[in-house]
Amino acid sequence: MFHETTNKGPISDAAVVDVFDEIHFEVGQCYTNTEKILQAFNQAGLVKDVQAMTGWLFVGPKPIHHCWAVYQEQYVIDAGVDMAQLSFQDKVHDMMQNGQRPDKEDLRMLLVNEQEAYLDEPNHKTKAFGEVYPDLLYIGSYNSPDEGREIFNKLIQEYPNHPSYAEQGMNTQGASRIQQMFKN
Repeated sequence: MFHETTNKGPISDAAVVDVFDEIHFEVGQCYTNTEKILQAFNQAGLVKDVQAMTGWLFVGPKPIHHCWAVYQEQYVIDAGVDMAQLSFQDKVHDMMQNGQRPDKEDLRMLLVNEQEAYLDEPNHKTKAFGEVYPDLLYIGSYNSPDEGREIFNKLIQEYPNHPSYAEQGMNTQGASRIQQMFKN
């Protein structure tokens, strides 16, 4: 099933913002983070308005298996995508325009530093909260995070050398090299 959300802009409902801002998210834990969103919305009495989705997030040409939430069937809520990534893209673009050609490790470290710069900001200002960031494409179906984990594990077993994962240096839990660096 393909589900397309409209990109209406950030969610402005103060109660929803407050609930989202209280959640502590973990880097590289999209299934767990989506469970936290569902649980928080449930506790706030908003569970009927939010659903989990699993599928593929295209960041450039390569898809990554991913889990996120959709609010009122039209707003993406994704704790795994944040402003640090946009800032990183802008800095890399500027570097390239200035003739700099950083290697992969330098780029990874730059992204980790960008993520750290946003750690003290509220979630609704740093995460995908109602609008999809430019150059990202979500394709998924309504599944629970547990169903998404099961699908991901089957895919990793069946296709251990898939270019979306093998080239990114993912570990057996699906964490990319950048996510591993950030956690350390």
